[in-house]
Order: sequence, then C-alpha cells, then structure tokens
Amino acid sequence: MTSRHLRLAAASVFASSALLGTHAATAQTLQPPFDSVYSVRDLGSVPGVPSPYGGITFKYDDPDVLLIGGSANSTTGAIYAIRVTRGSSGEITGFQGTATVHAQAPNNDGGLQYGPNNVLFYARYNRTEIGQIKVGSSSPDKVIALTSVTGWSGASPGALSFVPPGYPGAGQFKVCSYSGGSFHRCDVSPDGNGTFDLVNMTGVLALPGGPEGLLYPPPGSPLIADYQTIMISEYSAAAISIYDVDGQGDPVAGTRRAFMTGVGGAEGSTIDASSGGFLFSTFGGGNRVLVVDGFGSCGTFTAYGSGIPNAQGGTPAIRGTGCASFNRAINFQVGNGPANAIGAFNVGFTRINVPLFGGFVLNTPDIPIAHGLDANGEWTTTLNTPNDPSLVGNSIFFQAAYFDATAPFGVTASYGLDMLVR
Repeated sequence: MTSRHLRLAAASVFASSALLGTHAATAQTLQPPFDSVYSVRDLGSVPGVPSPYGGITFKYDDPDVLLIGGSANSTTGAIYAIRVTRGSSGEITGFQGTATVHAQAPNNDGGLQYGPNNVLFYARYNRTEIGQIKVGSSSPDKVIALTSVTGWSGASPGALSFVPPGYPGAGQFKVCSYSGGSFHRCDVSPDGNGTFDLVNMTGVLALPGGPEGLLYPPPGSPLIADYQTIMISEYSAAAISIYDVDGQGDPVAGTRRAFMTGVGGAEGSTIDASSGGFLFSTFGGGNRVLVVDGFGSCGTFTAYGSGIPNAQGGTPAIRGTGCASFNRAINFQVGNGPANAIGAFNVGFTRINVPLFGGFVLNTPDIPIAHGLDANGEWTTTLNTPNDPSLVGNSIFFQAAYFDATAPFGVTASYGLDMLVR
C-alpha cells in the first residue's frame, strides 16, 4: 500500500470514528509550558468542502475569507473559499454559508500559501510537484516537477512556506517532502508569464513526523521568541512541533519540542492576523479546522478600489507581507507592471477615490517613494513602521503608479492596499 493509500485509509478510520460519536478533539493536548497561555478550539468541518482536507490560508485581498483544499491528494482536488464569522473580540467563531470553488487544484496537499504577485503556491501529492495559480485563474497556471529542479532530493512534497519579513532568510521559499521529511530552501524567479521558477534549491535536513504544514509564528506570541522559530504540522506524528531556526530560517536539528499532541491528521496551517489565531486543517481526523488562540496579532492587508487600467484593462498588483504592527519590518511587492517603468509607491494616511486618467487615485500621496520597475515589471522594498503605539487601530494606505505609454492616458496604477495596524 502506498503512502497516499495509507493516508486515505487513515482518513476513513477517523471519519468512521466521528460517525460513531468519538470526537477527536478530546485527544488534543497543548504541551507545557504552552498550555499556560494558549488554548485550542474546534471550528468543525467547513460546509461544502469535500474531504479529505488539504492546506489553508487567507485570501490575499480579504482577511475574512479562508481558502482550504478539498478532495486533497486526488485529481478532483480544488481550493475552496468560505467567509469566516467573528466574535466580539475579533476571534473566528465559525463559517458563513457554504464554501465555493476558488480554483481547481488537483492533488493539493498541506502546503498552500501566496507568493509574489499574489500567486497561490500549493504542494501536489503524490506527484512530486508544485502548482501555481495566478489571481483570477480558475485552474493551475503552472506546475513544476520537482524532479526537474536541480537540488531537489526528496519524495513528493507535503509542506511549503515563504519566510516572512523579520525572519532570517526572509523571502526564501521552503519546501518539505511528506515522506522522509526532506526540507529544502530555494528562491523563486519570474518566468515572464506571471508565474515563477524555483532556483538555487538546496537540501537542508530531514524532519521527522511527516511534515504537512510550515508556519513562522508572528512576533509577540507568548513563550515563543520573536523571529526565531518555525512550527510544523506533523501528520504521521499527530502533533504540532516547534523548532529553532538558523540564519537561513531553516529548522535546527535537535531543537524539536512538542507544542501540541494528539492532533489526528494534522495538515495545513496559517495565522489569522486579525486575532492572532493559529488555524490548522486535518486530513482525516474528522476533517476539521482547529484554532489555537493566544498568538501575536499583526493587523491585516486588504485590497480596495480598482486603480488606473493599463492597455489590457488590468492594473499592477500590490502586496504587503509581515506583521502589520508598530516598529515592524513590512515587505511590499509590486508586480504585473509595465517593464522598466518609472513611477512612485505612494504611502498615504487618507483613503480617497478621485477619478483620474480613466481610473482612480485611491490614497493621498503623503510619502511618495520614487523607483523603477525591473524588466519583469516588478519591484520590492522593505519599510519599517514607526515605533509608535498610537498607530494601533489606524490604517495606512498604499498605491503604486507608473508611466505607461501604452495605457489609454499614459499612466497605470495599482488597486489600493489598506494596512490596518494592530
């Protein structure tokens, strides 16, 4: 029996137990010292998402929409979208309505995360592949066979993650095989089609437990040193572990300690920046979403408006990553812009909606940052938020604009980005 068949068999056993009334949540145990400051809640199954579950993440332009893999590991797999409900303190309490298909994603597994240009990366098991889905696409735009990537030495991947700002190795792409736990780091390079190649692949170490989810915890999380650890969802070990990281953001062998045990089917993982909740899905184990409360909350990035269209009627893409709090490093990326164009990244403290050049100016340009895009129409920068607690609860707005001779009015601009500071 193959590893995939074993996983599906395990999912069937867990599902049967649930039908018999044995609720797997009773076995989940936060380990000392984490049990003193964190707590776990079971959100149950997601309406409309077929089991078994794959990875999870929040939609790039809406922090209240959860994306989750359904029919994981199968050719009928897809990524589903559902809006979450929240309590009076902003904590996630459940799901609203029934999930809808966001995009087809055959063989999706635990790894699911946005990369540059808001391209959605996902692991494909047991195909030994990485899939990529561009914004607006309903199916994969690119699939990379890892066996063709120089430096890959593992079996089929289960987990993947981009290292967030503030961590050593920020921006690197990490990929880990499910079987054997071969952990790799690499970079992503634009391929000219809006998707990316994997380059500079290096094998680092082998991790135990059947890794399916990789999470770099946000700063301000109790008992977890800022920017010094990685959390790993271990399917085979039914656990969530935590490791120290080295100067490349890779796990350090011999530093593993248990964060939570008794997690049947531990799969994908993500952080709800709004509340500091650590969410993870289960492949089998009742096919549920669980949330661990108590992590640092970092604020949110929300897209708004429609910008100024280019010659094709679209706009450049803009993205912010990192902990949206005061005194933190935030990485901003612009993509899908005109090649080698000159323009400005406008930071503003007031949101507006002023018609101009066939579109809209979406924030006051209080701090314009002049720059040029590269040959791929991309640019990235890291900005530090002021060390000012009074920023908490306020929004900072961003829009990128460029000269573009092919645009109807000679200018194109991105949609707006609202960074709510917490």
